[in-house]
Amino acid sequence: MAGRSGSVGMGYVLPRLARFHRDSRRIFNAAVYAVQPQVLTRKNIHVINDQLNFKVIEGAKDNIPDESSLLASQKIVQMIESLTETDILFVLITGGGSALAPLPKSPVTLTEKQDLIRALSRAGASIEEINTVRTRLSALKGGQLLARTRARVISLILSDIIGSPLHLIASGPTVPPLPTGRIEDAAEILLRYNIEVNEKLAGVINQSSAPQPQFASVENHIIGSNLIALEAAKEEALSLGYHVVIATDRLCGEARNVGRDIVKIAMDRDSSNLNLNEVIHEQLKNLPKGAPVCVLFGGETTVKVTGTGIGGRNQELALSAAIALEGFHRDVVLLSAGTDGIDGPTDAAGAVVDQNTVSSRMSLRDFEIKADASSYLFNNDSYNFFKGNDDTHLKIGHTGTNVMDVQILLFETAIDNGSASQL
Repeated sequence: MAGRSGSVGMGYVLPRLARFHRDSRRIFNAAVYAVQPQVLTRKNIHVINDQLNFKVIEGAKDNIPDESSLLASQKIVQMIESLTETDILFVLITGGGSALAPLPKSPVTLTEKQDLIRALSRAGASIEEINTVRTRLSALKGGQLLARTRARVISLILSDIIGSPLHLIASGPTVPPLPTGRIEDAAEILLRYNIEVNEKLAGVINQSSAPQPQFASVENHIIGSNLIALEAAKEEALSLGYHVVIATDRLCGEARNVGRDIVKIAMDRDSSNLNLNEVIHEQLKNLPKGAPVCVLFGGETTVKVTGTGIGGRNQELALSAAIALEGFHRDVVLLSAGTDGIDGPTDAAGAVVDQNTVSSRMSLRDFEIKADASSYLFNNDSYNFFKGNDDTHLKIGHTGTNVMDVQILLFETAIDNGSASQL
């Protein structure tokens, strides 16, 4: 006897996945989706509005868990617990999923969990580190969604984490927990960033794992990743006549340092400060002479916030690169942007800069309130540096996908030496 089909989802780009899923599978008996408010104000709103059997709950504005996303978690639990062994549960997971299904373990409160995640983020913790801590505090993550249903589970995942580790994407709601190491990892992360927690939180983080529950049958499928995006960008650049190098899909580190180090490839053919494999280092040292070059990067940098400004990792990376390029005698262009169209708590995706960006911006009459571009970088105020300059500030709205960030470096190698030439 055929069972029912249900679907739950959490993340930025569920409207697009929902449409794909609706068109390729039978209509669900029930579906509960948790999405961010920004998504519903864009062109995809009709995708979910015309699904009468979908329950859509907005929450986690600016990627911070809130009461609405807590409600979404509770609705997800109600639905999946109603399914039986003859049913199929489709789980759609994308970036932002961790914040959209924040159901905390008792006795932890949502506010306590929010405060801890904010502290980790401001300290410069990576998404992998943040999600490791989230897993210890969550009643759904780390495979706990599986433990709450008897249905067969098929999970479609859009990866927004370096290396696509299944247990960390949206904190792994459909991935059985790793057998060892996770408790120590979470505690060590808090120690690494000098973050103290109260006795209640410490008790939950350090508590021994309960006996492993009987997990439902599950299939996890990654259907999109940063590397897939870079490969598509490579094909486009090749069609435009560029010599293309995909440097890495695992770019990480402090954004302001990475921005400076990326443009050094064009300025002095130096990639030594970037964590690339030796084959890529050699390719970048031995680019064809007199050729237009496109070097592609993907991944996710971090920002340790010490200032009072507003920005995001891509805008900060781009500003750092612009400062390093200022006054350089040849053309170099760098784009840094989030593939979801949103960088930090701003309405920008990132920025495009070249060797003239700083001088052009600082020469504007209405832009003499700060001494130099470096003061904006120091104050983590990259958004206000680029604000109002449509030639450099990328504002495209939500793109309907999220596979971390991309950086595109364009320059032309010289015929006589290794420095960049005119594009």
